[in-house]
Amino acid sequence: PYLIESKLDQFFHIPIQTMGVGTYEDVKQLKYDSKLLQAMEFFAKTKISAIPIVDDDLKVVDIYARFDVITLASRGKYNDMDMTIRDCLQLRSSQKVEVLTCRATDSLIDVIKSIYSAQVHRLVVVDDTNHVVGLVSLSDLFRFLVFRSQYSKTEESVVDEETHFQQFEFG
Repeated sequence: PYLIESKLDQFFHIPIQTMGVGTYEDVKQLKYDSKLLQAMEFFAKTKISAIPIVDDDLKVVDIYARFDVITLASRGKYNDMDMTIRDCLQLRSSQKVEVLTCRATDSLIDVIKSIYSAQVHRLVVVDDTNHVVGLVSLSDLFRFLVFRSQYSKTEESVVDEETHFQQFEFG
């Protein structure tokens, strides 16, 4: 039992990007002055649920989520596709939502703890200069933990558990 626990502990300390947890390619980003239409097109054409908002230096400053569209609908603004993301986010509430981040080198367990303790749906993966390099969501973690496998979001393919664990030799 101790050997199994030790190997499992090692498994949870592998970096998320190494394990294939999250999205790291073609991560959509918008700026505050981007139009709502662009966000809606991203949501309609992809499976993403949130878009990091970056400043002129491409550093993450906010996030626009599919759920924010509900706010627009409730305020009767869903037809105004020329609204800026800034205007849309100002409708969100009087409270600014904190954008929570992690690094691609953070361990699986650290990311799980961050999402759990903050009770958020996703973390923006950033580099040392706070530039967006990816996103990791509850859905990513769920699929990975349930199937204990790597998956491709574009192909929705699942690698069987045995093949996956052979990739990470534990000694």
